[in-house]
Amino acid sequence: MISFRLDLATLQRRLSLETGLNLKIAHIEEWLERAGIASSGETWIAPSQNVLSLFRSEELIAASPSSDQSVRKSVAAIPCGRATISDYSVPSILAGPPRPAQRAWRRIVTSALKERTWGTVFGGIARVPIDLVPGGILFHGPVPATADTHILAYLIRQEIREACPRVAMTPYAAAEAERALLMAGAKELWFCLGILGGGVPLLSPFACEQGMDIRNFSRDVLWSLVRFWPDLVNLSKRFMIVRGIRCEWPSWASNAFRLAQECGAATVGEVQGIKELSASEAGTTLGRYLIRCIF
Repeated sequence: MISFRLDLATLQRRLSLETGLNLKIAHIEEWLERAGIASSGETWIAPSQNVLSLFRSEELIAASPSSDQSVRKSVAAIPCGRATISDYSVPSILAGPPRPAQRAWRRIVTSALKERTWGTVFGGIARVPIDLVPGGILFHGPVPATADTHILAYLIRQEIREACPRVAMTPYAAAEAERALLMAGAKELWFCLGILGGGVPLLSPFACEQGMDIRNFSRDVLWSLVRFWPDLVNLSKRFMIVRGIRCEWPSWASNAFRLAQECGAATVGEVQGIKELSASEAGTTLGRYLIRCIF
């Protein structure tokens, strides 16, 4: 956890110049809140020093680790990336043989869709630390019969989409439930692996055709990816299309780029520019661009 003070006036001037907007201090405070940063008087508190990459040195007055327990409790619910991945875990059923994993995950997803929330569907399911799973993180397909253990990230969204027709609700209600599950799940790192992975669009074509709110959905999910970005970069050396085939930068961030365009955070040309940056620099740039689609 990190506590720091900001020169809001300097930050306001810089972001106004970058975005072309006449931003007020209230706008900056809202942006900080959306970035997972909590206010504590004149001090700002975040669960990780990762967020400091959003600022320039002249905007930071001071930064130091915080041990205040009341502050820790006040920001405990804020979804934000951490400096290491050792505390993160994934449901154990997503780190096992593909066929049993698919059946088990399908049952969980079907129950969650009916309730439109993840709720208690994970009750009794063990978690395994991500860094203790020996294999890769598979984005786009099943692993052949093998004794290796991988994180089956491609199953996460794939089964949500495929379960929709089996749930007794209208297509529109199913699309709404799918959107709700994606937004809720994106608060956790392991679920963000599923957002990056998988070949299907985040929302079904039906949802788009029916005029469902895509812009706010895309913005909120992209915020989650940006908050976890340093950890995603740390894990990226394990990203695979399928077993044995690496998923390299910038390919692994394709869905993040799509979200940036859908929510209006970046143009096609700006996305192309982001792809030419390093993965770490791209996360910082996406975070700065996101402010333009808030107001």
